[in-house]
Amino acid sequence: MHAMTPASPSHPIQAYLQSLQKELSRGDATEHTHRSALKALIESAATDLLATNEPKAIQRENKPDYIVRKGASVMGFVEAKDVDKSLKATLKTNQLKRYLEALPNLLLTNYLDFIWFVGGEKRMEISLDELNGEHVAPAKDASARWDELITCFLAEVTPTVSSPQQLAKNLAGQTRLLRDLSLELLLAGDPDLMEQDQSFRAMLVPDLKPEEFADMYAQTATYTI
Repeated sequence: MHAMTPASPSHPIQAYLQSLQKELSRGDATEHTHRSALKALIESAATDLLATNEPKAIQRENKPDYIVRKGASVMGFVEAKDVDKSLKATLKTNQLKRYLEALPNLLLTNYLDFIWFVGGEKRMEISLDELNGEHVAPAKDASARWDELITCFLAEVTPTVSSPQQLAKNLAGQTRLLRDLSLELLLAGDPDLMEQDQSFRAMLVPDLKPEEFADMYAQTATYTI
């Protein structure tokens, strides 16, 4: 990995790319190593912006890495993969298919490349680095690329549901995501879900399986909103 010399010295991109380079040069970096740097970069885009990163033990594959909030409003979600991971390959995974079905405003990144999706459709794709011969170096307009992307991401308004078919599609995606997360947390011993499971067993189905509970719980939570 060659040294990075970011453009726009006063821009937050400089600190971000320097942090990535420092960690990568150690040779033992993983996708989790760079999360604090990405969090700081996202939060630098606006005041009162908070990018919450859940611990890996909680999120696993059923919850995006970051929830981006401004005050009480959820602005969007971010899923981060390791620097050497292909985003095109990631898009073919069941995990990303679930996210694209369920999450209205999503950024997918490997820390250098970013793809922005709205309602499952790609809106913008940028790279903060470019190939120059055998050397990898930051794009000269990396700061401008990032500014445009994060501004659009934060300005995105959740699309209005215009048809029963669109509503059904949105709810189905959210239900699948919640079902998978509920099952994961139940099997991990989450006390609230275990209590709900016991209630379902006592009042509805005595021999309820964990998978059946997760499905019932997700449908109840989604369709009674």
